[in-house]
Amino acid sequence: MAPPAAIRWLAVVSSLWLFQLITPSTAIYCDEDDCYDLLGVTQSANSSEIKKAYYKLSLKHHPDKNPDPESKKLFVKIANAFEILKDEASREQYDYAIAHPEEVFYNTARCYQAYYGHKTDPRAVLVGLLLILSAFQYLNQWTRYNQAVDMVKKTPAYKKIDYGLWNLSVLEGLQIKRRATGR
Repeated sequence: MAPPAAIRWLAVVSSLWLFQLITPSTAIYCDEDDCYDLLGVTQSANSSEIKKAYYKLSLKHHPDKNPDPESKKLFVKIANAFEILKDEASREQYDYAIAHPEEVFYNTARCYQAYYGHKTDPRAVLVGLLLILSAFQYLNQWTRYNQAVDMVKKTPAYKKIDYGLWNLSVLEGLQIKRRATGR
């Protein structure tokens, strides 16, 4: 067994190595660029100014109009910046991320939730799932009941029973029991 000092040293080195592997990314929205700078607008620009700047730059750098490979990469960045800034909610998240760069994990979670998160109400999904499962359970039980009735009808010992009279006698027996108990 290794001495305690060696174990502590190994724990420190491995935790530092692990921390290097898990360094948070600060480039979650527009890579290392600023979305406002990519579009050439200020942070106080309204949505129509952002739209005009995007259309102007997209015409200039579109891969069909400009064959330069760098222009294609810039066009993708411009389109990404416009997707972030055109929606008011994602723009607020981006502005918050710019104002609070120290909250890297929180900003990353908000970014991924906006892009990959659920767009529908989870309660509606749960109700729909329960309805579908209930329908399958009902169909399963109905099928099993019909199979059991068919099996009983095909069994020789039960073939001689008239089921109409049997059901009537069962109902009469229940009525007699109810009268006796007073229910």
